[in-house]
Amino acid sequence: DRQGWKVQVTLPFKTLGICPKSGATIGINFIRTNYADFDRGDRQTSIWQKVPGWTLRPAYFGHLRFG
Repeated sequence: DRQGWKVQVTLPFKTLGICPKSGATIGINFIRTNYADFDRGDRQTSIWQKVPGWTLRPAYFGHLRFG
């Protein structure tokens, strides 16, 4: 898709030890890396919510609100 990419995800909240209720908000981020030519180090990375520097900085994550 030229306008971006789409993904459908099933998150096992019970396995993760949480049970979000309607109206709850959690911080979350999605990163996709495609190694187009691994031998040459060619890769494409897409990030839902850009995080400066190191990608594991929850203060910069997007928010997922449950309806």
